[in-house]
Amino acid sequence: MLWVSQDRTEQSLRGFFKSLTADGRAGIRFVCSDMRRQHLNVIAEQISAALHVLDRLHIMRIMEMTLDEVGRGEVARFGRSSKIITAA
Repeated sequence: MLWVSQDRTEQSLRGFFKSLTADGRAGIRFVCSDMRRQHLNVIAEQISAALHVLDRLHIMRIMEMTLDEVGRGEVARFGRSSKIITAA
């Protein structure tokens, strides 16, 4: 089953799960979402046994944000005057 709604809210996703029977929820083996915190919470609550499949776009976005954050932290920690050592 594919669920698409106009809104990307927790309430919208809860509406989907309310439309299912207990057997219907239990039958969901895989789920893919855009990893919004409110969606993750509802998915964990409603179908915790399902495998959450993450798509490459969102994984790469999180990795890029994390690398940027680490880079900014390193610049702050070592200061801008630190010399960069490169391999010849």
